[in-house]
Amino acid sequence: MHVHIPKMPHSVREFLVEISTITVGILIALSLEAGVEALHHQELVEQARANLRRELEDNRNGLEKALATERSAVAGLNRMSAYLQSESAGEKAAGENIAINIDFTEMRTAAWESTVATQALAHMPYDEAQALALAYSASRTFNGLQQEARKPYVEMAATMADDPTSMSKEQVVETQRAIRLNRMYATTTVQTGEDLLKVYDRALEKLD
Repeated sequence: MHVHIPKMPHSVREFLVEISTITVGILIALSLEAGVEALHHQELVEQARANLRRELEDNRNGLEKALATERSAVAGLNRMSAYLQSESAGEKAAGENIAINIDFTEMRTAAWESTVATQALAHMPYDEAQALALAYSASRTFNGLQQEARKPYVEMAATMADDPTSMSKEQVVETQRAIRLNRMYATTTVQTGEDLLKVYDRALEKLD
């Protein structure tokens, strides 16, 4: 086995040439590494953007449908309240169309959670990351409201008899209370959802 001992430079010039060669080699290696890392970050961000855009568009489409249902629910709750009030007063009221449907659609957040977990958010421009963070923060607020609205809806369904004309005064009072609570949640859902649509639009603009 032969061991090659590096030659000592014979002059300052040779020493500087060797140092320069080593330095240039190190700089090239660092530049290549930085380039590969930057390319990886770019691919990570582009994939995150595609996932976020798809999720936000799906959420937006689902939200528009949900809000249409909620607006119809507010009208239905008003009809139901008027019907019960008329029945309580001994008046014959038309009750053919007092059925209501309340939508409890929740916004998805899987793409956002993946973006945060992979740290892709850290490589996005600040204004883009801020718009996305606001959109998903508003989504969580909307989802929380939807979860809270489920309980009074179940209570209303439980107090409302199959035949409203056979309800006692106590049942009518309790049902009217539940109707008012559900109407408050439905109205708040519409207002919150309309604001969320605007936030989604701003976020999607940043992703374009």
